[in-house]
Amino acid sequence: MKENTLKLSFEMYEELKETLIKTLRTELAEARSQPAATIDTDAIKQLQIRILQLEQTQTRISEAQQERGHRIEQRLQAISERQEQISEDLGTQISEVDEKVAGAVYRTLSGVATRPRPV
Repeated sequence: MKENTLKLSFEMYEELKETLIKTLRTELAEARSQPAATIDTDAIKQLQIRILQLEQTQTRISEAQQERGHRIEQRLQAISERQEQISEDLGTQISEVDEKVAGAVYRTLSGVATRPRPV
């Protein structure tokens, strides 16, 4: 089967593929409804093969999209977990800095209160 070289979005490709499948099925139904003498069995077989190929392609695309969605969900979960860890780490660091500043302020204020005043 020839590879698709057109640059189509996933939605456009799906719509085109479904249109082709419907068209082929319609042609197949019309061919089957003709009198036996005018039926081209090779053409019917070719249509059946083409329909099967398109359905298989649709299945592969659907599976690929599901896998891609799963990978995206995993990446988003990992990012979310990392953000939570960073937030916790920053919270801890901020608390430590606050404690150091409070201790330094207390020591400074304590030192001022205990020093004798010059006369």
